[in-house]
Amino acid sequence: MEPSSKKPPIKKKWIILAAIAVALTVFCLWYTRPIPFQDLIPGTELPPCQQIRVYASYEKDISQREEYELTITPEDPSFDPLLSLFTDRSYCRSLRNLLPRGGRIHNTQPGDFEWLVYLDYEEPITLPDGSEGSGTLFRFTNFFGTLDVSVLREDWQANTDQQEQWLWEVMEIIQDHEITNQ
Repeated sequence: MEPSSKKPPIKKKWIILAAIAVALTVFCLWYTRPIPFQDLIPGTELPPCQQIRVYASYEKDISQREEYELTITPEDPSFDPLLSLFTDRSYCRSLRNLLPRGGRIHNTQPGDFEWLVYLDYEEPITLPDGSEGSGTLFRFTNFFGTLDVSVLREDWQANTDQQEQWLWEVMEIIQDHEITNQ
């Protein structure tokens, strides 16, 4: 007869594996939960945005690229529609944030676009750690369909509802602003 080995029963192993799987699932659901714009800086009431700075490009065709560099203030008719596209949304962190991040490359095709939008606040706000902050509190980057959100210089890849359509709506306002203000 063999000496008895103290191996846990197979049933116990499956229970442990199931508990780990449940814990990972709960973490993933919590991590990727939708976060409304107003909760991106927890416990803070934001003052009115003072300006929106935009840098964008649109690939018209293989040899023609449109470049946009805009500063939009509250007096501008494009300000409220553009600001509301960001403030009326919720953002979900991507699980890709948990992996090391490398550089990105994109071979552009006609119709491709990218934009970088800064939301600037002059009035200081009290941050969760008790310090005060003002200036660029939010940066949103569309890198040819991949959305990055930067809140107080903390960057994370994000997703949002109907993302492809929303990214294009932002680009349309940028293009329309350039046409109406020439």
